[in-house]
Amino acid sequence: MELPKQGSLCWFDLRAKDTSKIKSFYKELLNWTFEAFGDGYELIQLDGSPIGGLCSLEDEIIYGNTPVIYFAVDELNPAIEKLKTLKAELVGERIDIGSDCGCFQNFKDPAGNFVALWASK
Repeated sequence: MELPKQGSLCWFDLRAKDTSKIKSFYKELLNWTFEAFGDGYELIQLDGSPIGGLCSLEDEIIYGNTPVIYFAVDELNPAIEKLKTLKAELVGERIDIGSDCGCFQNFKDPAGNFVALWASK
């Protein structure tokens, strides 16, 4: 599988209090299917390929009720250092997903948008 290009949008997460309602909505609207992947997280799939994720909105105070977009970087640790240099607000610690799915770091940009950087390593 080819890795996403540095700086490109590579993933998104939808968050909802009632995930069954959202799943039904997007299945009808966009023909998405969903597959359980870990504790309270589901992969969003289109034509059998994962395109994003769905999780329960338990951390509404931190994340808000908005999608989170992930941008690809070649290596996460140097990108985290750049976030610090740019005075971005890091949200939580670096998270290693496991199962060879890479790692990510959540942050807030200067406008307060909740965003994440993802890398394969």
